[in-house]
Amino acid sequence: MKCSYCRVLGFLILAVSFFVCSLGVAEDSRDKVYKRTSQIEMYPCAECHSSAADFNFVKRELKKEHTDILSLHPKQRVGEDANYWCHNCHNPGEYNQLRLQSGEVIGFNDSQRLCGQCHGTQLEDWKERIHGRRTGLWNGEGRVDLCTQCHNPHDPHFKSMKPLPPPPKPAWILREQKSQEGGTP
Repeated sequence: MKCSYCRVLGFLILAVSFFVCSLGVAEDSRDKVYKRTSQIEMYPCAECHSSAADFNFVKRELKKEHTDILSLHPKQRVGEDANYWCHNCHNPGEYNQLRLQSGEVIGFNDSQRLCGQCHGTQLEDWKERIHGRRTGLWNGEGRVDLCTQCHNPHDPHFKSMKPLPPPPKPAWILREQKSQEGGTP
């Protein structure tokens, strides 16, 4: 049986550990958020959308450009939901920017704020490094990917994948199983 001093000391060490681990994780300045504008194939948008004539605000099926974008996000598709259109996320008149529901304009490198409007639980988990991909040292500088590094913003659900078979058992496990069954090792 442990003495009360050891129990109290153990409890204090555990409490301090939890406290230290919870400090500033969400806003850890050592983590660099991955900037993805250089990875966007058709960015900057202003290369094509540069004059007033380039901004068509009419909801319609796209037939010339961006025809590869069949947006399934949100779950309604264009035409099925009168309130859904490209401008729910893309800033009308300035396509190099995104627009929050509040009307605030943000850059593509802050897209987690846009996603977080509907996916608040995932955003909080992302801030706490529970959801998403983080590389680097656990106690040093790291890199955090934005939502759109893993999820297609127009169809964010991961496609179903057929699971691979399990790896073969190591030889030492097979030998142990055989010896336990009465066979020779």
